[in-house]
Amino acid sequence: MTETVIVRLGPTQHAPVAWIALDDGDIRHVEPYAEFESFASIAQQMNGPRIVAILPGADVAMRRLQSPPRAQNKFRSAALLLLEDELAQPIDELHVAVHRDDKGGRAFAVDRSIVAKWVDAFAEAELDLTMMIPDFECLGGTTALAVIFCEEKNVIADLGDFAFAAEEDVARPLLDAAVSSRPEAAFAYFGDGETVGGLAIASSEHLGAASAETFLSVAAARLKEGDAANLLQGEFRPKRRRVIDRARWLRPAALAASVAALALIFEAASGFRDGAIAERYQVEATRIHQEVFPNARNVSPRNHARTVLSQRGAASFSDISAAISQAVAENDDVTIDRIRFDAARGQFVFSIRSQTDAQIDAFRQTLSQFGVVATETGGFRRSSGYWVGELQASLG
Repeated sequence: MTETVIVRLGPTQHAPVAWIALDDGDIRHVEPYAEFESFASIAQQMNGPRIVAILPGADVAMRRLQSPPRAQNKFRSAALLLLEDELAQPIDELHVAVHRDDKGGRAFAVDRSIVAKWVDAFAEAELDLTMMIPDFECLGGTTALAVIFCEEKNVIADLGDFAFAAEEDVARPLLDAAVSSRPEAAFAYFGDGETVGGLAIASSEHLGAASAETFLSVAAARLKEGDAANLLQGEFRPKRRRVIDRARWLRPAALAASVAALALIFEAASGFRDGAIAERYQVEATRIHQEVFPNARNVSPRNHARTVLSQRGAASFSDISAAISQAVAENDDVTIDRIRFDAARGQFVFSIRSQTDAQIDAFRQTLSQFGVVATETGGFRRSSGYWVGELQASLG
């Protein structure tokens, strides 16, 4: 079963796209040149894969924040101020997204209409777009090792603290400045020539030819690391269909309700002329009750049903458990180690760990969409490269 499909978008909806299908991280199929409608038609037959779209980096501006505020809303406000000062386009026409990493944070700005256009295109194709990233986010460069992808006359570069995509003539002075300011840095590049974006860089390493297939393979490896930024935030946050299966938790209550219904039928049947019918209903209700609830064999089925259905603790447990299970599935970079439930308060308390606090914030936001409020119980700390702490969850 195809789990993930990565599609590299063109500058317009009419331009060809390239896409790759992955099964548990392994490449199943690569299509380097296809119409968007053709891609959508095939993806629709893949039983709901995770769709990741790669946006041309030329449409996206990126700036790094060394010490972003911890609160997500303050982080975004700081990014807005930074980008508003640097970009010529009015900020209200831009969609701004932020991403936190172990070196600080990154802020991205892209024309809102571009994001809206593609989100609408995937929605019209009935595909659940779960992630959108700029192409330079696929390279995984650092300040110590810049990674550059030279494809025909276009250059995509991730220099760690700065990333961009542009035509070679525009990219050349940017790369020249990067080489001059990083005398000890190494450069690795994909390309067909002996130069990097038209420049001869002495410390560069040639990683191979540049092609659509190569780029998609690099993107797949980068996404597997789990540190790429998702532009689908705020108004463009994916509105996926979420179905919480509560049946396994509510089965006792449902059975109790069935027993209660049989008991009520018995009461109605008592008015029937044929008393034998009422007797059969009573016998059947008692049999089901004793089979399902052996510890309450001597309790009236109707009274026992009322007791079970009036207990809010069971409902809270099922609701919160289902929400936590779904939230963990949607935030696979977060791990829960221990969990306990306080029935009296209807609260879960669990220990959680993740590589970044931004991932924990995203997990809490997912829970809030299910009506579950998660709060810190004692703060978080760094331990063995992870953020570790406890959250307390209850129905909002």
